[in-house]
Amino acid sequence: MYEAKFFDIAIEACIIFLIIFTPMAFGSVGLGPQIVFISISEFIFFLWLLKSIKSGRTDYSFSAFSFLFVIFLAVIFFQTIPLPKFLLKVLSPAMYRNYVDFLPGYKEHFMWRSISAHPQAARIEFLKFLSYALIIFVIADNFKKKSQILHVLGAVSIAGFIIAIFGIAQKFSYNGMIYWAVPVPEGAGPFGPFVNKNHFAGFMELAIPITAVFVFITQKAEKKIFFAFMAVVMLLSLFLCLSRAGIVSFFLACGIVMALVFLRRSLAKYIFYALPVILIIFALIFLVTKGVLVEKFAAAPEAFLKRAAIYKDTVRMFLDFPLFGSGLAGFTDIFPMYKTYAGGMVFRHPESDWLQFLSETGLAGFLCIVISIWLFFKDILCCHFLGKGRCVSLKNVNLRHDRFILLIISAGIVSIISIILHGFLDVNLHIPSNMLLTCIVAAILVASAHVKFKEDDNK
Repeated sequence: MYEAKFFDIAIEACIIFLIIFTPMAFGSVGLGPQIVFISISEFIFFLWLLKSIKSGRTDYSFSAFSFLFVIFLAVIFFQTIPLPKFLLKVLSPAMYRNYVDFLPGYKEHFMWRSISAHPQAARIEFLKFLSYALIIFVIADNFKKKSQILHVLGAVSIAGFIIAIFGIAQKFSYNGMIYWAVPVPEGAGPFGPFVNKNHFAGFMELAIPITAVFVFITQKAEKKIFFAFMAVVMLLSLFLCLSRAGIVSFFLACGIVMALVFLRRSLAKYIFYALPVILIIFALIFLVTKGVLVEKFAAAPEAFLKRAAIYKDTVRMFLDFPLFGSGLAGFTDIFPMYKTYAGGMVFRHPESDWLQFLSETGLAGFLCIVISIWLFFKDILCCHFLGKGRCVSLKNVNLRHDRFILLIISAGIVSIISIILHGFLDVNLHIPSNMLLTCIVAAILVASAHVKFKEDDNK
């Protein structure tokens, strides 16, 4: 028993460390922070494995999510494998033509090349997605107590609050460098520890609902006030960072989930209590930031036209690599051949998570992502929140009545929907800190929905 408790504490501590470390290390977009993230993720899985061995547990339930994640990882790995010419010509004709046109001696000599345009970078992406999968698996399998869920979600709130304070402070004392010491690339729009304000907004979208839900979960008045204050500060930072897509996505996600909450009578009362307060807070924050917000949104049509050109070129790129894509992290190498946008700007991303996944992983990888998202909402929302349909997991748990779980699901779904919507206009799921937090929130929702707590037994 004590050994199991030790492993649980160690796993929690490592996850909490990653929640705080990854965003503070510039979103972990650099190789060094990614190595730390990958190493600790593997250590977390090693701790879980040791706990399983010590406890003598050998039975594990694998769901459709596990199957789809394995397929997605297999697609990424397959992209990096050198293939003979005849096979590459069949599976990725466009990549074969690129090698013929730009790789001296490829057509004449016996050479094997991969589907990925940048196999070394794709291998790093494989390790990152493997790390996401390991953390999801450990949380979904190991989190059986409310205390575990609260500890990790509490860390998300604290990390979000610290980053929000940092972002606000830096905005009003910005000297052109992150942390007032680290230079940023020309043309970057940093906010807080992130090089891009949209990535900061993505992290806030994930953290704000998690922080706000503590107002309803905690019993003590002083804690309610403290978490409410944290959520307001984080919301203010979301407005101040001036990410149009982030602000709109968050509002849309809140509206969608509020509409869903009305379908559960036990939660509808919270909307009536909270909605007036929320509207007042939004109004006050809007008044504070109105000048810059109006100016920023006035320029939205022009900005969207520029992005529309990039989106169109990315679709053309996908049509040349429809089956397996150009390889994860291969966008920068291939996109210049399709770019029609005037100017010498180098595009590392197409300003859309979903278009980047589509162009880099093709239909083989993209369908895995889409089906996983659909099954996730079918499982969490339809089955466990609304009581409609069968559980996707092997565990037979249906409609939930536990107030704690329903509140956690409501908050987590706001986070997930917001980051999904934001992904149509920006890249957040390609930023390790934001993708990691998305995976952690999703895994906690899966774990929570399939754990039977005492309140359900009394229904």
